[in-house]
Amino acid sequence: MRLVRKCFKDSMDEGDFEEWNLDDRKGAFSNHNKLLSQHIVDSVKGLHPDLENDEIENAVRINFRSKKDTKRKTERNPNYLADCASTSRKETKLNRRLMTLKKFDVDQPTKTAIQTVLCPAMMSSEDEDIQDGEKSFIVRRPSWRAEGVAGVFEKLDQLHKDSQSKHSRYRSLKRCDGPPSDRQEPVWSDKIKKAIDYFN
Repeated sequence: MRLVRKCFKDSMDEGDFEEWNLDDRKGAFSNHNKLLSQHIVDSVKGLHPDLENDEIENAVRINFRSKKDTKRKTERNPNYLADCASTSRKETKLNRRLMTLKKFDVDQPTKTAIQTVLCPAMMSSEDEDIQDGEKSFIVRRPSWRAEGVAGVFEKLDQLHKDSQSKHSRYRSLKRCDGPPSDRQEPVWSDKIKKAIDYFN
């Protein structure tokens, strides 16, 4: 529940409560955690009196388990949060290109081939970079990605850019080409191999 997350953040910002002990096996309503958890329940109830207490408490428990799971994954992999952000950017880019493809004026065989090569593994990596307080992204293209496929992606990106308002283009974060990504090329299905060859 989004409201539970907001109330948790507000409680932390106010500084009146200790943060949850995520290692407490008794969960969100243990002796240590119940003061904050009950405050969140009361805050949500105050905003939405129609909600049942059980419903809010379950949402608090889910939020607690989510934070505990994220903590565990971050401890196993210090780059977990950065990896999640990178994956999210790839998915956003993929979805944007798929939407733009609908407006791309090409014949159906070409459109089908493009749709086939539009998959997460084909997307460039984007590493966050902050210089002098200004955020940008370093784009790292897969070294094995065929030039023909790269060319099609560039056309889709340009078509999307051309369709944006001046305000949207102004707000877009700067992207700079960086060194190629060192991730290995996946083992492609025959369908994807055929689509790649279509552009060569």
